[in-house]
Amino acid sequence: SSLLLSKSKPMIEYMKKQNNFMSRFLKHLMNPTIIDLLAKFVSIGPQPDFDGALGWLVEEKLIPQIIEKFNSKNPTEQHESASQALLEIIAASAWNSPLIKQLESDEVMTTLLEYTLSEEGQSSVLFHGTHVIIGILNRLIDADEEDEQILDETPPCIFTLVK
Repeated sequence: SSLLLSKSKPMIEYMKKQNNFMSRFLKHLMNPTIIDLLAKFVSIGPQPDFDGALGWLVEEKLIPQIIEKFNSKNPTEQHESASQALLEIIAASAWNSPLIKQLESDEVMTTLLEYTLSEEGQSSVLFHGTHVIIGILNRLIDADEEDEQILDETPPCIFTLVK
C-alpha cells in the first residue's frame, strides 16, 4: 500500500489510459492478490493524491461488474470471489464512499437480489450473494442509530430488508 500511496497519481493515470482496464482487471478476480489490491485501492481513496480515483471506479462500473459475477452461468469460484471482493470493499470504504452508494443503489441491489434469489440459480449464488447482503445490512446496523442522515440515505430496497 505504500507504493500505491506514493505513486498513486501516476498509477491511476496509467490505469485510466488503458482500454477496458477494469474488465481486464476483474478477469483475475479469483486471484486473492487482486482482491487484496482492490481493497487497498479502495481504502486509500480519500488521500489527496488519490482524488478522483473512487469516482473513476464508479464511472468504470466496478461494482456492477463485480455483481455480474453472481450470474448463475459463471463458475462457483467467481461467485465466491465476487462475494469476497464486495465484502472487502464494504469493510474498506468510508460511509460516504461513492462505491458504497453505487453498491447500495436500487439498480445494483435489485440485480444482486435477482441473482441471489433466482429459482434457476446455483446454490453458490444464493450462499455468496446472501453474504454480501448480510455485509451491507451489518454495515447499516453498525451505524450509529442516532445518525439519521445515514438512515435517510438508505436505499428503499435495503431499508425494506432491515424492517
